[in-house]
Amino acid sequence: MVLASLVDAGLDSQDLISAFGKAKLDFFSLQENKIDRNGICATRILIRTKKKTHYSYLEFCRVLEQSKLSNRIKKRSLVTFKNLAQAEKKVHEVKTKDFHFEQLGEIDTLADIVGTFIALDLLGIEKVYFSKIRLAQGGTFPHDGQNLPLPGPAVLELLRGIPVELIEALYEYVTPTGAALVRNLRTAAKIPPFRILSVGYGAGTKKFGLQPNLLHVIIGETVKVSQSHS
Repeated sequence: MVLASLVDAGLDSQDLISAFGKAKLDFFSLQENKIDRNGICATRILIRTKKKTHYSYLEFCRVLEQSKLSNRIKKRSLVTFKNLAQAEKKVHEVKTKDFHFEQLGEIDTLADIVGTFIALDLLGIEKVYFSKIRLAQGGTFPHDGQNLPLPGPAVLELLRGIPVELIEALYEYVTPTGAALVRNLRTAAKIPPFRILSVGYGAGTKKFGLQPNLLHVIIGETVKVSQSHS
């Protein structure tokens, strides 16, 4: 949804695909679709794999290390994967150095994380701010063949120290991948005055009934506010 929202806000998806290819991360493809989600025109990105679809944590690290990504993007991606892995290991009491987890091992996790940092770099975005993070409680989510209660334990671990709001809902609003991105992208300072340059809506695959499953992004440029003196 992050990738989709940035594409909807003006990023050329072909530039994103080209950047993946130049980095030698071309074992999956991106499919861009415009859809109507609760009356709002949004972009949805589907990730199609071309090879092995499940990786262990260390295999992911090896793929990133061997890629042709810039050092900055590579470092940010590896740190995000490490945070995600540490949270999953802690809440599921995994003792081994290498391991497999349902969501961590999927190719779309790699595409989401690495693609987000590539997209922000292509757009020249320097800082990222988030509104209050809403976590659903009262429902369940599937994990490794089981239904676990919301909010997910890995999500809570990743969002330690970050302001959140609990709301009654049946669906998972924030995934571990999303929480890991929030942790590594969030600028803690208050959003400064800014000029709106573009707006994008990224659609998720699930439908939440009357609640639109959308990620709303606003790209802006900071402006100076003049102060009058008496």
